[in-house]
Amino acid sequence: MTDTVHILTEIKDANHISYSELANKLGVSRQYLCNIYTGKRGMNKNVKDKLKGLFPEFFNGENINASVYRIPYCPEQLIPSKFDLHSSTFPSVAIDRRLFPKGFKINEIHCRIVTLSDNSLSPFYLKGDKVILDTSQTQFIDGLSYLISCNGISYIRQVKVLPEKIRCVSTNDDRDTFDMSAGSMTIHGLILPNIRF
Repeated sequence: MTDTVHILTEIKDANHISYSELANKLGVSRQYLCNIYTGKRGMNKNVKDKLKGLFPEFFNGENINASVYRIPYCPEQLIPSKFDLHSSTFPSVAIDRRLFPKGFKINEIHCRIVTLSDNSLSPFYLKGDKVILDTSQTQFIDGLSYLISCNGISYIRQVKVLPEKIRCVSTNDDRDTFDMSAGSMTIHGLILPNIRF
């Protein structure tokens, strides 16, 4: 589904209107919208501008589809074992914002879809799962999972913020849980909760 089709569908559904009613509001024929929906044609700039004027809440600047995040997809970036999140450009994928926890703000520019290379967080996340890592999150939030490193070794762990230290918890009994001072760790990013592919 293209971004244009997605946003047309969202506008139609959110406003409980038919394609005929939406076409009337835009001053185009129903067939014109059907052709966009089936991919037979694109939306011209005048209609797009009118759509933005009528339904600004569905747009984010010039982005036709504010209802998705565009996140770089880099499955060859393995965490915690082999990663270089700043090394090159990656193709982006559109992910529906409704998949993210309500009220959880992310900055898609700092996010990457990466692959887990171990089972430290099983059964919640498994080796080979694709997860979203937000590299802008450099403060610990109790109960969330992070990619961290200390003493030259990288880990994915759920954190428990304690007075004077951070407990780095593996939910898998085969992996170590350990305590460290926050200053002795580097936070590479937050694994966004409850999202895996």
